[in-house]
Amino acid sequence: MQYTSFKFFRTFADFLSNGIGVRPVGSNALWLAGEYIFKRMEDLGLNPEEQPFVYTDKDGLEYNLFNVVGEIKATEKEERVIVFCAHYDTVPTSKGGIDNTTGVALVMTLAKALTDILRGDGERTETLKNLNKTTTYRFIALAGEEVGCVGSKAYLTRTTKEEKA
Repeated sequence: MQYTSFKFFRTFADFLSNGIGVRPVGSNALWLAGEYIFKRMEDLGLNPEEQPFVYTDKDGLEYNLFNVVGEIKATEKEERVIVFCAHYDTVPTSKGGIDNTTGVALVMTLAKALTDILRGDGERTETLKNLNKTTTYRFIALAGEEVGCVGSKAYLTRTTKEEKA
């Protein structure tokens, strides 16, 4: 399992940094990265959704961006939501190897590890399945962190008072 997780992490991070590359707000590369993340979440069975929003820069230019949100829902009555999130945009001069390709790769690796464990059998699986009865695990890839955390702000406008509490 550890090797598989590392391989997944490395493949994911390599594709974002080297396969797609620099991903500033307004670039086609940022859109491609969001679609790639969406597809990987879909492959994991997280039923992802794109949460679109508009960012307006200081010059009045508007950019259509989106966050990607996937979940492992609580199997019974939801009492808590644990959120794992990272941003997938970069500054215009970086492939984002550290800021924040590794963050998104880690969020996705956690999603893969949890889905793998929940699908398996054994003692560790039972412990996690018991936690999953009342806990939803949410995985979020945010756009627009490099221009003022606009993806985080857009996400928070969609959350309920109960979730915020």
